[in-house]
Amino acid sequence: MLSSSMPTSVIRIVALGCALLPAALARVAGAQSLDDLRACPEARPDTVRAVVVVRVSTASDERRVETFGTSFASAVARALRLPDGTPTQALRQGAGSGRRPSLLVGIRAQYDLRLDEGTAPVLSRRPGDPAAPALDAAMRTAVTTAADAPRLAALRKEGWTTDTPLRLLVATVAEARPGAAPVDTVDALRYTIDRPAAPPTRPRPPVYPPELREAGVEGEAVLEFVIGADGTVRDGSVTVVRATAHQFATAAAVALNAMRYRPASIRGCAIPTLVRQPFQFSLRTGLGTPRAQKRP
Repeated sequence: MLSSSMPTSVIRIVALGCALLPAALARVAGAQSLDDLRACPEARPDTVRAVVVVRVSTASDERRVETFGTSFASAVARALRLPDGTPTQALRQGAGSGRRPSLLVGIRAQYDLRLDEGTAPVLSRRPGDPAAPALDAAMRTAVTTAADAPRLAALRKEGWTTDTPLRLLVATVAEARPGAAPVDTVDALRYTIDRPAAPPTRPRPPVYPPELREAGVEGEAVLEFVIGADGTVRDGSVTVVRATAHQFATAAAVALNAMRYRPASIRGCAIPTLVRQPFQFSLRTGLGTPRAQKRP
């Protein structure tokens, strides 16, 4: 699933010491079922040229790890042979300068990857994407081939450690970005979102966890969730992207149950949308009313 663009202003809720910020738009934040689009007869896509890419990422900020990930993605992309009939999804695409956000119908699969010395690569599919056994098999073959590449062996000797967990993504995107290695160019369907999802005009802020308030702890939680066509948060769709304390994530998730958003729409037809929403907890905000603030 993928995230929707929100207005440029930041809605700050200070009544309970928590700031609710607009959902951030990722380049490819996720996917949604094509049934959501088929339910909108007015939603008519355009045919565009797109590219399937491979990207390898890691939690580490070390430069040599970033270099290794880019090189490994290129090696996987060269070895990957995309199977026919791979399930497709509606992938959220970020809005570029002067462009509206859109849904690009294509493939998307995420994997956890481990490369240990003296053993075969271990590739495991992350949950949330449609089952695609043929794609999984092709990815394992490509990863095994890439792991034997001399260039990657040389990078290991430069200091890259094999205990660093990696995440591998293969997805259809409008254009390849730095760090993503192209596999193939394809024809794809693209739905333009006329009106992106918007946050509640009077959102109910999360309750500041008492134990963290008493301890003087500030922080944030970033959640991903699906806004249904009726503007409510879909049951079971909330996931934690990151949180400085699990209590912040729990408080934010509870607050979402009472929020009603303006859903995204295509040609007047409301559609479900995956968004990424940050919640900031600050002890300095005190009491007050919502106010707008420019995005930094």
